[in-house]
Amino acid sequence: MSDLDRRNGKIFFVVNPESRAGATRKRWPGIREMAQKRLGPIESRLTTAPRDATDITRRCLGAGAGLIVCVGGDGTLNEVVNGFMQEDETVRRGTPLAYIPVGTGCDFARSVAIPRDAAGALDIITRGKTRLIDLGRLCYTDGLGREAVRYFDNAVSFGLGGTVVARVRNYARFCGPYTAYFFSILSSVILEGKKRVRLKVDDQAESSLKAWHVVTANGRFQGHALQVAPDASIDDGLLDVLVFGDISLPDVFRHFPKLYSGKIETIKELIRTRGRKIVASSDEPVLVEADGEFIGRLPVEIEVVPAALRVIAGA
Repeated sequence: MSDLDRRNGKIFFVVNPESRAGATRKRWPGIREMAQKRLGPIESRLTTAPRDATDITRRCLGAGAGLIVCVGGDGTLNEVVNGFMQEDETVRRGTPLAYIPVGTGCDFARSVAIPRDAAGALDIITRGKTRLIDLGRLCYTDGLGREAVRYFDNAVSFGLGGTVVARVRNYARFCGPYTAYFFSILSSVILEGKKRVRLKVDDQAESSLKAWHVVTANGRFQGHALQVAPDASIDDGLLDVLVFGDISLPDVFRHFPKLYSGKIETIKELIRTRGRKIVASSDEPVLVEADGEFIGRLPVEIEVVPAALRVIAGA
């Protein structure tokens, strides 16, 4: 008997119709029909604005949801996760979260073996095998200079990652999402350069270093299937920290294919460690992204939240 068979309560689908540049709006009726055939009666809630998925998730949990299914990309999933984390531990660990990845990147899905097609993802949901995963808790400075807190399921990065995410929407006005992402990387590498960052992991001494990109990873993938943290595990109680350090501009392009293959151990300027708490700051303006969404700038304080959420996973 699967974990899904033992659930009680309604099944709510939290859907972002604007994910994948609005393509989900056209796909949703077909996904809904498949879901009803496999899972029985469902209720759907469509988002209409940023952060909407967080509020919808809280209302669904308050209404006694037995299962919540997120339909969208990494950003939508992040919002749903934050809705779970505003509830008490009994609610968030007792109600499973499932995911149908229909966005552009969908990097978290790769770490838990959820197929990118809706039919395959529904197969995983129907099997109903759950996994208790860690999350990260992020304290940061938002775009208005205010202190803020949010949770992430996949990764937080700053430096190049934050700059790329901040630029990508501008390019997306003129081209497709993958082309926009490529030009965002290219322009950020050429125009922004390295930043000096102060970094402290657990009880290690604080380091001051120059870096292109710093990642705190729960999942293995980031930025459209880049394996920035190939050894990361979403349930080991630790966050992987990777610092892409003082690399020359030609070597940035030379090493880039290694991120797709996961063979990052050959990058000698790469610093790799793990920890439960990460603190970072800088005297320069350094932008921060969480799960593919631009959120603000340094300083940040990041802590792992072990066994925080129960998700339906393929592996």
